[in-house]
Amino acid sequence: MTVITRDFINPNIIFEDIHVNTEYSYVDLSKKIDIFKNILEKYINKNGKQTRIVIGFFPSLEQIACLFACFELGITVCIIDYQRPDNFIQFTYTDPKTELMSPIDIFIVGSKRDTDKFRYFERVCKNTIVLSEIKSLPCGVNKKVLANEETVIIKCTSSGTTDTPKIIEHSHKFMYNLAVRNSNFYDKSVFIAYNLNHGSSFATYFLPALYSKQVTKIVNVLNFLKKRTIEYCTKADHIMIPYNTQIARFFELGSYSNT
Repeated sequence: MTVITRDFINPNIIFEDIHVNTEYSYVDLSKKIDIFKNILEKYINKNGKQTRIVIGFFPSLEQIACLFACFELGITVCIIDYQRPDNFIQFTYTDPKTELMSPIDIFIVGSKRDTDKFRYFERVCKNTIVLSEIKSLPCGVNKKVLANEETVIIKCTSSGTTDTPKIIEHSHKFMYNLAVRNSNFYDKSVFIAYNLNHGSSFATYFLPALYSKQVTKIVNVLNFLKKRTIEYCTKADHIMIPYNTQIARFFELGSYSNT
């Protein structure tokens, strides 16, 4: 059955979040998925309409676990990374892309932030979950799988540069088959920084790397443009940097004269 659950992930992969110098296994990730499922389950729509979520975690154990919790519960992940003319400052302005995504049922973040962007999504989403404010995390095993092959796994919009932005939706079945096909391109160590920011990387890089039986390590990176990170990236077998300006800066800072 082509539904993306935690069983999709190669269980032999070792994960690392380099910003906190932490390694963890598939078993550790699976326990975290259960925690997120137990938290999110109470927010699932009871009216038959598919629940939608905006995830505010950076690449990390928390982000991957939250994603797979949503996949298993049949919650649609909304990709909302795009530029706004007001930089989220004007509370009265809601751009057309956000309106197309609406209603958004859940906004989940690690901690409350004193930023315009946090306040904006707190306003436009029905429920805000702040992980750090949950005093006792629900750790029980949760084996429920509420998604099916046709459940919408992600929702995003077209760029709108040539026409009115349009909603783009992909099912579990489509994303599963695409990721399995693309998994042949990845092996050994895969460094990841953009999972939910850059639309196509989700299916062409992030999910395929998690599935690949040849990948041994996934490294989550917050910022490729730090000297320490660039030095560490010399150990990588695969790196995906989607933005031209960052690629130029990456090589400039790393002084890759022979690359």
